[in-house]
Amino acid sequence: MGNHLINSQSPEIVDVTTKFTHTWIIGAYDGHVTFWEPMITHEYIANRPNECTEIGQPVAFEIAAYFPTRYCVRYSDSEDTHTVSLEGFVLREAG
Repeated sequence: MGNHLINSQSPEIVDVTTKFTHTWIIGAYDGHVTFWEPMITHEYIANRPNECTEIGQPVAFEIAAYFPTRYCVRYSDSEDTHTVSLEGFVLREAG
């Protein structure tokens, strides 16, 4: 998978007394970004959130593609299901 990179301004990094619940991770291998993913605790999901979090965007992208601008964690009472989704995709040009 490669190195896991985290925003140094994430709440759990800035204030170590802040309880970790979820954050955004970028992975890199051999000098290239290889994945984007939300990292979410089981406890956070078990609390049945219905919340979206904005994803900080890089100043440049290695490839032209659609990238998400937020991730959402939702619970459905009617279906008793949890959903984690990437949303708000925007086409980003390489460079």
